[in-house]
Amino acid sequence: MNWMLWLTPVAVAVLMFIWGGVVFAVLMKNYFAKEFGHVFRPPEDFKMGGQVLENLIQGVLLTVIYRHFAHPFDSALVNGLFFGALVGALMQGSWVLSMWVNFRVRLPPVLVNGAFGYGRMLAVGALIGVMAGGA
Repeated sequence: MNWMLWLTPVAVAVLMFIWGGVVFAVLMKNYFAKEFGHVFRPPEDFKMGGQVLENLIQGVLLTVIYRHFAHPFDSALVNGLFFGALVGALMQGSWVLSMWVNFRVRLPPVLVNGAFGYGRMLAVGALIGVMAGGA
């Protein structure tokens, strides 16, 4: 098996972790703390190990799904972006609906969070397409 297939989930996990850290802990920290502070854990109770494990599991599963079910376009990048768009719609669309329906939160911040998550999935799809597409 190609070594890139083993490296891809790690690269995906790193990308997801960095994206989440930049967006949620730096750029939008105050906004999301104000809007979702009553729903999520406070910063002092953040579970770093769980977050890393979540990103690794997603990286492995997304890479495996991509390798088995991705549509064969001519370009690995286009193929990855297509995959990221589909996975992003599935993951973020259901997350937005679940958050808004089940928790006492306003819709606009949930949509903002979903949009950042969708962008992350596009980037993840592109990365997987480029790294694992030709493996």
